[in-house]
Amino acid sequence: MDILWSLRRLWAWLLGPFTALPALPGPPPMAPIPEPGTLGFVGLDAGGAAVSDLKLFGWLKHLQSEVPFPQPSYGRVEPPATPAELIERLSDAHRALEEAVALSASREHPSDADIEPEWFVVLADQLVPLMCWYVGLGLPPTAVAVPQGLIDLVNRAKKLPMGFSHLLDGRVGDSIESFREQLERSKSRHAEMQAANLVIWQVQLEAMLRPLVDRERGSVSVTFGFPPPGARIADLVPPPAAGSPTHGNVTRVLVPALLVTLDAPLPGVSATDPMHLSRGPHLT
Repeated sequence: MDILWSLRRLWAWLLGPFTALPALPGPPPMAPIPEPGTLGFVGLDAGGAAVSDLKLFGWLKHLQSEVPFPQPSYGRVEPPATPAELIERLSDAHRALEEAVALSASREHPSDADIEPEWFVVLADQLVPLMCWYVGLGLPPTAVAVPQGLIDLVNRAKKLPMGFSHLLDGRVGDSIESFREQLERSKSRHAEMQAANLVIWQVQLEAMLRPLVDRERGSVSVTFGFPPPGARIADLVPPPAAGSPTHGNVTRVLVPALLVTLDAPLPGVSATDPMHLSRGPHLT
């Protein structure tokens, strides 16, 4: 009996590699979620490969033809020529803001409240305009409008003679209505994407400016303000940024107004509590 049992064990051992179920690969490890305030949080990979996506290159050319590049207050800046240059400049502005924030947080004496701190100049004149231009903020309405010919086609289809009325009662009619709804939604889709990006930037910028306030009781608020179309530019508060028109009415906003509030700032940042900094919108 012992010999028979041993033979069975030996036979099972010999056939083991051929009868065992193949091991299935486990799920790939999930990449950690980037922390707010980092380059990865806004999808920027400064150390990655050069950007050569043809779609992004086409989008860049579209922006150059449709959207004037927002000009900062310290001089004229040309829009980037390639997607790689745009990503590089966004990364450079991000790092410049990090360095300016670290320098301001390390000071032992309050800075002059009448002078904009360097970190705010970098934020308002470099990083935010690049971000807004990247997503096409300020595109004219005609750039995303639904072609009128398609709308006319749908309207004519609904006025078919009674002999063809059965077409509008079934799947064809449902498709026409669905197509109409998709066209209407496409008008606001671009604005919704821009709004989502603004929310992401607010979270990221608030995290980047966190070293400027007290760790325990301080808070940071970054908000963007959009003046309504048709409003008088001369009445805007805060007034438009340098380079924007100072008369007439608002037609489109290239960069929204920027308001940063530091509640319980560090002594080296400001002598006041809280601290408010604002920059007017870029307009055409």
